[in-house]
Amino acid sequence: DTSASTPSLDFSLSSSQPTVKVMQGKSVTNGVTATLSSGSGSVAFSASGLPGGATGSFSPTSCSPTCTTTLNISSSSITPIGNSTITVTGTAGATIRTNTFTLDVNYTGDINNDGTVNSIDWSLMNFKWGTNDNASDLNSDGNVNAVDFSLLNNNWFRSG
Repeated sequence: DTSASTPSLDFSLSSSQPTVKVMQGKSVTNGVTATLSSGSGSVAFSASGLPGGATGSFSPTSCSPTCTTTLNISSSSITPIGNSTITVTGTAGATIRTNTFTLDVNYTGDINNDGTVNSIDWSLMNFKWGTNDNASDLNSDGNVNAVDFSLLNNNWFRSG
């Protein structure tokens, strides 16, 4: 027999950041790298452990190791405040590998993601007043204005 068998794909997973922080109603990304150990083929990615009101999508959804995909997590106004353990699963045939990281969801208005809506956030918003700065544009209407300040004010001194 002259045919050669292809070794099964083996790989490991790692995430770029052990913790990612996001305000309610905003999005955050984390890179996930599949590192080739042996063989060849493609790894498909999925995520679990996302809190209520949050969604996740990968780009690309699969790749051939060694490669990196980006997990984009979108939170909503009802995503609970606090930490969630996100499990990323890579699947290549019968080979399944996982990696975890922490998603830290903060109140709307916590622009600097330090866990408390306070005067630092107000100063950051004030500096971006009248611009389309994504972090300070809390209602995502394309303009940092009084509506955004009102949303920040609704959570004044809240921490989580």
